Amino acid sequence: SQIRELFTLLQTRRTLPVALLDRLSASLHAVADALFSDGGVLFSNVKHLANHDEYTYEHSWMVMVLSLALARKAVGYGVLSLLDWQDRVNLGLGSILHDVGKMRVPEEILNKPDVLSVDEMELMRGHPQWGLDIVRRHERIMPMARGIVVHHHQRWDGKGYGPSSGDLLSGEAIPCLVRLVSIADAYDALVSDRPYRPGFLPWEAM
Repeated sequence: SQIRELFTLLQTRRTLPVALLDRLSASLHAVADALFSDGGVLFSNVKHLANHDEYTYEHSWMVMVLSLALARKAVGYGVLSLLDWQDRVNLGLGSILHDVGKMRVPEEILNKPDVLSVDEMELMRGHPQWGLDIVRRHERIMPMARGIVVHHHQRWDGKGYGPSSGDLLSGEAIPCLVRLVSIADAYDALVSDRPYRPGFLPWEAM
């Protein structure tokens, strides 16, 4: 319910109330603890727990859960060091807010059933910076969470898009938590039905 409230306020007021951020951080910590300790039960049932009908909301929720689940696996395989409380909150907040900049992209572009024009694609590419503009005003959103918002469309080869400055990261310069969210973002986008194509099967997306 707090995530739904967050998106409602973002749509209507374009702001993130401090009290809501505090409550959301505590809730994300609890979700992260559950994902890291319950054998994945929460993850396997999250689709049934989410009661919503808005794609961006559903996508953001799923990217958050997938990111935390990937982090758990990465720690288990020794790819990441054990995440502390702040790491988990940064990952949770950054992933749930990664697409907030799309609030400035017209709905007809977000849900266009055809290929985007050059101008429409350029507008879409603005959402990481617009997202950063929204979250950077809140001191409770730490730099790593902000980094996830602005860098989640950057690629290992240095391509992609992100900050309006054009200063893109590549390779090892992209923080591990940003990479996790990028993978989760791409996977959920692939398995989701969109106006321009049906979702892929999980094995196809993998």
